[in-house]
Amino acid sequence: MILKKSIVPILIITLLTFALQPSSVESQTNANHDTSEMIISNDPPSFERVVFITWDGVRPHWFDVLTENGTLSNINRVLEGGYVQEVRITNHKTSTDPGLICMETGYGPNITGIYSNMFGPGSPKLSAPDGYTTMERIKATRGDEVKTAIFLCWSFHQINEEHMVQQGNYTDTIFENIKIGEDVDYWFAAENLSWTPNDVESLAAAWNGYHEEKDLFFDPLVKASYLGEKAADWIANNSNEEFYIRMHFTEPDNIGHGFGESDKYGILIPEYLQALIDCDDATGLVLDALEDAGILDDTLVIIGTDHGFWRRDHTGDPWPYGNLEVVNQKFAISHKSVGHSELIPVSQSDISPTIQSIMGVNLSEVFPLYLGDEDTGLPFWEREDNDAPIIKSVRYKSEADEDYATLENGSEILNGLSLSMSILEWSQFREARVYDDNGSYYEPDVLTSKNAFWDFISLENLDEGTHVLHLSFIDQLNQSTHLFYNIELEIDIKGTPFSTWVSIATILVIALPIIYRRKTRKI
Repeated sequence: MILKKSIVPILIITLLTFALQPSSVESQTNANHDTSEMIISNDPPSFERVVFITWDGVRPHWFDVLTENGTLSNINRVLEGGYVQEVRITNHKTSTDPGLICMETGYGPNITGIYSNMFGPGSPKLSAPDGYTTMERIKATRGDEVKTAIFLCWSFHQINEEHMVQQGNYTDTIFENIKIGEDVDYWFAAENLSWTPNDVESLAAAWNGYHEEKDLFFDPLVKASYLGEKAADWIANNSNEEFYIRMHFTEPDNIGHGFGESDKYGILIPEYLQALIDCDDATGLVLDALEDAGILDDTLVIIGTDHGFWRRDHTGDPWPYGNLEVVNQKFAISHKSVGHSELIPVSQSDISPTIQSIMGVNLSEVFPLYLGDEDTGLPFWEREDNDAPIIKSVRYKSEADEDYATLENGSEILNGLSLSMSILEWSQFREARVYDDNGSYYEPDVLTSKNAFWDFISLENLDEGTHVLHLSFIDQLNQSTHLFYNIELEIDIKGTPFSTWVSIATILVIALPIIYRRKTRKI
């Protein structure tokens, strides 16, 4: 009898509990991320002459070792009145062409379209967008007031491959939109040579030498020492002018691909060491020319690299998962005045806007604007604290087949969600986690160098109401970033799916007559 009396209230409570179960709610929101624009300085440092030289494929470890022991004596000359600038690759693959274009435009591949190397047979042939490079913008702003010159180790226009062992169109088009005689006053690269067996200059300039038996050149690469001599001659003839010089030496990268940089014990191999010394000697020729002309102290000299190198590879997948030094570089800069007041790390995309500003380009008038975001750079002195990567966005969904929506303060989550957290800067994760104000921690299911994913986070331990959900990670440099969101948890009766109400109605249709008959029998 007691059991029969309790059937009705138990059934009603059960049905109501079932009906009040929370359902998923979609929320289209905006990320809690500060994207305020940074203001370009009205009074930046200024130099009448800038020389920017890169050595291909140099790891910062050897920069430190060989400057400290005095082997790279000309780098040390640059550092006498200057400083070491830490430069990070933050938005592109660790390959030469994306690196050169990023440093020469201040933009990542999402803007320039150059994601990989462009030389060799079968490779795409693309160029930096017309008018985007440092050189073009200096010329567009200053005209004949500033002379420009390029000295590059391989060809960027068509060459004579008839006398080459290595054939297959090894030209590289990334600087093709820099017009000779208009954007650049002097250009010297492999295409300036005839590459014929009897040409004295080609024989003197060839880095890989000449194959006497085959009567052919190995490949169209110009050695650093020859480029140094050419640049020194040009400086001597233009020492009274304002100028911007851009140079790139190939030896370390080519030797690295052929031999590696160190043996299994981490000891620098002689071939790679000699490649670095060759680049340093060529740099010394340029510094000597500036000094002889009496303009060295007043010239901004920047010595850097396009990427690092590790064993015989520098393009790990997914980068930079393999080696931090591949994407964390060091540059020698001759004057401290251009650096940030706290000498914080900068991005490779900061090189171009820094040089442009120094040479008189009004950055507020260029397009795309330099905002210091994932795709664009900033002058060094305008870069905010770049020590810690930034959480770019956090997105969520409540059901497996839903599209991700952006999480924001006040997002209404019922009882669980999946999360995707993306990072603005590159990062080799050490730790990524979510935790709520009830003390529960949720470890990610997947970590990459750019994202963290949580497959499903149950929030059933939280009471109805507003709670704080925290998201944080610590990167490989032991630097942390943290965001928190006020997440409103509520039971949404109206959100109960229609199919649930159909089920409830069916149960009621069956149950109510039974209850009625039992009651009438009792009467």
